[in-house]
Amino acid sequence: MVEFGEWLCQEVLKAVPHRHFIFSIPKILRRYFLYDRSLLSDLSCCGWESLKAFFQEAVPEQGAVPGAAVAIQSFGDFLGFNAHLHVLASDGCFYRNGMFRVAPRFEAKQLEEIFRHNVFKMLLSKGKITQELVDMLMSWRHSGFNVYCGPRIQPGDDQAMEKLARYIIRASFSQLYGTLLTMLNYFFSDRSSWKQPRWKPPIDELPLPRESHGPQPATGPGPTVFSIPLPFGSRISVPPH
Repeated sequence: MVEFGEWLCQEVLKAVPHRHFIFSIPKILRRYFLYDRSLLSDLSCCGWESLKAFFQEAVPEQGAVPGAAVAIQSFGDFLGFNAHLHVLASDGCFYRNGMFRVAPRFEAKQLEEIFRHNVFKMLLSKGKITQELVDMLMSWRHSGFNVYCGPRIQPGDDQAMEKLARYIIRASFSQLYGTLLTMLNYFFSDRSSWKQPRWKPPIDELPLPRESHGPQPATGPGPTVFSIPLPFGSRISVPPH
């Protein structure tokens, strides 16, 4: 992850202000992305198109286009399935021959409405949802869509940019948690010298997520061992300018 942060800052990102965006969808729609993972790429396009349209409206220059790196993540805080986007985007648009104009202050609520419209349009075109479901969600006081907009990161703040770049491609499990499982597995692997073991690690009693991308216990003799697969949310796409 350190190498990715350095590569992104040195080879991809320009020396302009940037912001961190998080695009989230309601729980009622997440099941469609769970059973059809190809929709994750379409979700990434929805986030990019929303940002592009939003910044082009904020920066009235001919041919203006922002820059963005989009990371798709499919896990939440407790390893439950939660498809969402982390976007590291320029805080403004490029135009003409490499000129850059910073976007004025804006409300993320407007960007949320554009994103919601694009997601509904995409799912309707794929035949995943019906217009009745769209009308129901639109009638809710809180539709479940959310767009987080982080503070502006000034050019030259390489430490903050690299830290953010590592964060958006983080693993779905804590390294400390994985180290603890390894230590417990090693400590309780040899039980031949135990006369009357009074306690064993409750690894097999830990609540596991129902989704296939979480930790799965391996079967067979011996102590319980967990295999941690790579997360699905490690794909990075840099939309073309």
